[in-house]
Amino acid sequence: MTGPIRAAVVVCGDWGASGEIEGWTIEDGVELRVVEGLCQQPGQLREPLEGSGVDRLVLGLHVDRYGLADFQTEARKLGLDALGLEIIHLDGHGLERGKRRLRAALARARAFAGSRPEHAKLISARKVSRRALLRLSFSEYLAAPAIDPTTCASGIGCNACAEICPQDALMWENGRMEYDKGKCWPCGLCMTACPTGAILNPAFTPSQVEAEIRSLLDTGSAGLTGIVFHCQYGSPPQTGEGWMPVALPCAGMVTPPWLLAPLLMGASAVSVIPCPPECPAQQAWAIAGHVRYCRALLHELGTAEDLVSLTAVMEPPPRLEIEAADVEDPFGYGRGPAILDQLTRMFTTDRVWLEEPRSPLGLVTIGEACTACGMCGESCPPGALVAEVHDDQFVLTFDHALCVACNQCLPRCPEIAQGAIKLQKALDTDLLRAGRRVLHEGTILRCESCGAPISSVEMMDRIGELLGEEQAGLVPVLSRSCSDCRMKMAE
Repeated sequence: MTGPIRAAVVVCGDWGASGEIEGWTIEDGVELRVVEGLCQQPGQLREPLEGSGVDRLVLGLHVDRYGLADFQTEARKLGLDALGLEIIHLDGHGLERGKRRLRAALARARAFAGSRPEHAKLISARKVSRRALLRLSFSEYLAAPAIDPTTCASGIGCNACAEICPQDALMWENGRMEYDKGKCWPCGLCMTACPTGAILNPAFTPSQVEAEIRSLLDTGSAGLTGIVFHCQYGSPPQTGEGWMPVALPCAGMVTPPWLLAPLLMGASAVSVIPCPPECPAQQAWAIAGHVRYCRALLHELGTAEDLVSLTAVMEPPPRLEIEAADVEDPFGYGRGPAILDQLTRMFTTDRVWLEEPRSPLGLVTIGEACTACGMCGESCPPGALVAEVHDDQFVLTFDHALCVACNQCLPRCPEIAQGAIKLQKALDTDLLRAGRRVLHEGTILRCESCGAPISSVEMMDRIGELLGEEQAGLVPVLSRSCSDCRMKMAE
């Protein structure tokens, strides 16, 4: 899209506070409109908006009074992308809270980059209005993820998204990730699990989450706002004063860095609400693990563990006694290490070591059984492990800041049973800041005839062990010539 984004905010007049803010300017050039009975008569959108050139639309509606299909239809009639429609439920919210939520929804709408046809998943409408019944409209659209084949690492054997998908909508087949949109009930787990950032749902991008949270925290009263992540399914969460909700496809997609990032951005506390029964993903165990990790880290840093919690919080949020930091792209792919680094620096200059099952970072160690085959480096999606050959030297390096503990390197190691490679799900701030370091070195054997690399010395020693004493005489032959030269000699 070229040119400035033009947005509109329209609220149903049945909201108790609507009369107090009609005509309120949310930001320069964006005035709030109030339409009586909008929830039941979405066609009323056309009169104030038709021909206005609006690109983004934010609606304030009542959770049980409208049908999403109706408003998606009206959005398309207005030339809008229906998947970019932002709807805020204002039920139970007073004037100031409602204003903050509408302003945040507008920020989120502006961060919407548009969708493509493959992102639209047609489903039966979850709520059908009388109007929809009369025109036989029973369908609505969900925003579904899509895989970018240029950054997907399935070609090197990565199947991290398929392993975590609760609907079996993703399947690795012959070096390619197959996606069945019919099985998918978009939950976002694959997005935050992908070690290369190749999966994107256009309606729940990191930039949208960032824009919404920054707006909610931009109140002029830093340290007094708590952020509550919750699943989009079920009823809106009931929280106490000072807590602002942020809806996601499923609360299970919230990683530990996502829970900690708002603290750096100025939030006084963060909470996440477990999935309701309506959520098809049901990730209560994962959510609890992520919260447990964050609380363990906060404990290590000597601060209050209840800055991150697992509940619908009714008490006012506690005050976090640190100043907001300038965090770039806090929810973006690969930003977890930077979040952990910056947070730990705020509390201590000492080394922080934390090993937890739900750690977002991994530590790889190489044992004596390593044969310098390089398979682990070839199969590492984010490039934390890199195997290189320089002249006659094999070098395996590792960068803790890039390791997302995806486990993709382990099954590719032919000597894993002998302890050649181990992965700890842990944070070590010293190694996090140390950058890339050498894990293993080996010597490469080269063909005496053509100079081509044959294997490492360690690999040849291992072959000798497997062949045993009876065939040990083959090892010197294999060590002198590559397979091509041996074939030529045999001819």
